[in-house]
Amino acid sequence: MEKVMKHKGEREIHRDRLLATFALATLIFIAGILIGNAITSGKLANIENIEDKLRFDIMSLELESEIAKENSCSAIPTTLEEQLSETTTKISLLEDQLGKNNPRVLELKKYYSLLEIRHYLFMQDRKIKCGDDYELILFFYSNRPESIDTSEKQGYVLNYLKDKYGMEKIKIYSLDYDLELGAIRSLIQIYSITEAPSIVADESVYQGFRSKEELESFLR
Repeated sequence: MEKVMKHKGEREIHRDRLLATFALATLIFIAGILIGNAITSGKLANIENIEDKLRFDIMSLELESEIAKENSCSAIPTTLEEQLSETTTKISLLEDQLGKNNPRVLELKKYYSLLEIRHYLFMQDRKIKCGDDYELILFFYSNRPESIDTSEKQGYVLNYLKDKYGMEKIKIYSLDYDLELGAIRSLIQIYSITEAPSIVADESVYQGFRSKEELESFLR
């Protein structure tokens, strides 16, 4: 009888331990879900804030672009260029958060690309009319799996040159080669570009990856 009671007590202790373990695992699982939901909600809120700020920045850029156009040689475009650069960084952040092919990101990129092209044409016109001395570069990149690494590598080289010579000497406009946008398609056709990355500098076209030494020799 004593052995039976002993075995019964051991079974109850074992059962209690199993229940306690199960309860603890359940609590951890539920806590994980709650924390995950909180993090996801926080990320979504952050993404929406970035999108709202980005739309405001793009509207501001559009207005400043119009003002600069009306005042051509007297306008100093440095602030506008800095804002373009900052907006590029925000779009890159959205790409990291939502994905490079996310529809919301692509729509913002389309509108921003139009502003970039408008600014490029404005600076091209200003260079002729006002005698300004700077290099205008169109950089066509691609996010396709077979091209993204080379495109990013080319982007690092161009950023190096921009940092070395300064924004007042080199102005870079980055355009997604695969973006379904008429203005980009037109530029691709005009310059007969067939691959990404590609660079258009001073109306000369350089297709495929180019080292910083090559680009510096072109820009001299």
